[in-house]
Amino acid sequence: LDVIPKWDGNTDKIARWILELNDMCKRSRAIFETIGQFLPLRLEGYAKTWYMSLPIEYREQICANWDTFRIAVSDYYINRQWHHEQTFKADAMCFRQPGHSTETPLQYYERKTEIYRLIGDQSETQLIYKVMKTAPDYWETHLQSHRINNLVDFQKMLSIQKEALIKNPN
Repeated sequence: LDVIPKWDGNTDKIARWILELNDMCKRSRAIFETIGQFLPLRLEGYAKTWYMSLPIEYREQICANWDTFRIAVSDYYINRQWHHEQTFKADAMCFRQPGHSTETPLQYYERKTEIYRLIGDQSETQLIYKVMKTAPDYWETHLQSHRINNLVDFQKMLSIQKEALIKNPN
């Protein structure tokens, strides 16, 4: 049960929670089919209040598997306003912005792309473009992102060029 991540209803953290559970459920059909029964035990705070406020019959339905639970959570929490706010927030994220002054290039990439990956309407080259759009200008010299066509290679370059990307030439 401890391997199932907890969630407290904080919509700023819902993307990571859903992405972690998606990954977990892809590992095994048995996990996908049974995890819905255990997810209510991992809810806390406002998420637990939401779940307990649902009619018993509906709670039983949504606990059938990961898809039914995820859809119920998404229908309630991930609405048009959430999409707008989170996309705006992700679009505005910059490398080492206030509150992230010690992040590495890979941490910036992960933070910036998390929402886009949940929404799922971006190609790999579009994600690379979005990361580079708000990265420092000097990164392009080191990464040559126009030559990178997939996220695995982009992550490798962020790792290989870590020191050069952290060091501001100004």
